[in-house]
Amino acid sequence: MRSFLARIPVDYPILLDTPGPADASVRLGDTAGLLPYSVLVDADRRVVKQKLGPFAAGEIEGWVRH
Repeated sequence: MRSFLARIPVDYPILLDTPGPADASVRLGDTAGLLPYSVLVDADRRVVKQKLGPFAAGEIEGWVRH
């Protein structure tokens, strides 16, 4: 992740967890346990958006600007 962020810096927090049957992605809705899985959580800790699969260019920026 560090090498990715060195090449493609972002200005929002990134959460990493050790994969497993009860990891954060599963607890946040990725019941299939597939990756990549992304979740946008608001300031009140509510899941606002979820996505299974890679982002298209510019897609994630649209998530955080809304």
